[in-house]
Amino acid sequence: MDIIDLHTVLLRVRRALALNFQQAIWIRTELSQVNERRGHRYLELVQKGSDQNPIAKAQASVWGRTFNQVVKSRGKTAEDVLVAGQEVCLQVEVDFHEVYGLKLNVVDWDPSFTIGQLALKRIEIVQELSKSGELALQSQLTPKPVLQRIAVLTSSAAAGYADFKQQLHGNPYGYCFSESLFDITVQGVNVEETLIEALNKVSLNASWYDVVVILRGGGSKLDLAGFDRIGIGRAIANCPLPIFVGIGHEIDETLPDLVAHRSLKTPTALASALIDHNAKFEATQMELAGKVGRFALQHVAAEDKNLLSKRNRFEQLARATVLHQLNQLDLFEKGVIHHSTQHMSAANQLLRAQTRELEALDPKRVFARGFSLTTRKGKIITSAKEVSAGDEINTSFGEESINSKVI
Repeated sequence: MDIIDLHTVLLRVRRALALNFQQAIWIRTELSQVNERRGHRYLELVQKGSDQNPIAKAQASVWGRTFNQVVKSRGKTAEDVLVAGQEVCLQVEVDFHEVYGLKLNVVDWDPSFTIGQLALKRIEIVQELSKSGELALQSQLTPKPVLQRIAVLTSSAAAGYADFKQQLHGNPYGYCFSESLFDITVQGVNVEETLIEALNKVSLNASWYDVVVILRGGGSKLDLAGFDRIGIGRAIANCPLPIFVGIGHEIDETLPDLVAHRSLKTPTALASALIDHNAKFEATQMELAGKVGRFALQHVAAEDKNLLSKRNRFEQLARATVLHQLNQLDLFEKGVIHHSTQHMSAANQLLRAQTRELEALDPKRVFARGFSLTTRKGKIITSAKEVSAGDEINTSFGEESINSKVI
């Protein structure tokens, strides 16, 4: 049995690696950790399987001088690539030492690869959200006519937040807005965690707000990559309030831009959109008020005309009625006079007849015609049977009378 020492084994490994990796090679990997010390970057590389468990790990280093050269030649975007969680394409020299083990020395990296992978990942997320129906949820919400109570998700130190507030509160209409700041991380690995946590808090108290805004100032595509996470997309899609986003510059596009109810290119544009939304409502109300005013004036004018017409008809009717009643009264008066005259004439005739009858029955005239009135003891005697022989009777001839005795 051949026995060799450890050093010999590791020397053979070193020689094998040197023979197989004589030049720097390009590898595709994910950065699980990135640490900086004295200008150098120390990376932990990882490759995950379909179950997202690591199937390979290695350590890599970017020496300070190399880092500066790459950033100078590739541009500032190259600096933003080396962030934990990013998928990168690195050019590495494979190095092995018997004491320090395997080391990968990074000599270059391709920012365009990382940007491209982020774009592809975003497309996959959008397709997944579309398949689940979540991509269209925000577009189905109807914002309130007036948006004043705003839940603001951003970093309190973000320059974009200051621009947003200045634009919002300096509006020319004098509109008042109330803001509730939810301080989140807007760059790096903690974006997803802090943003989802803030949206959950807002959703639990949705009645306190009219709208949610997510904003961040400009930055590179890699600076904004933290927003391209499936968890963020789902949290935005399922929020019960409409969400407006203003992330980055005009040329930038992130997952929230695609999922939110409305996407504006900058925080300033987002503030302007809120102002314009309220101004549109005010203009609509003013237009309606104008229409109501004009309708009221037209209605009053029509009613005035109608009232005048009715008044004229009433006056005509009143005059005709009064004239008719006056004619009726005149006829009635004539009738009363005629009837009264006839009645009085008949009454006079009757009176004259009765007068003649009374005059004919006047005792004086009766006595003058030879009649007399016989009484016994004051009682008028109308028959001889009423007296007896010896009775004393009185016979009156009007002004004169005689007393006699019945024989």
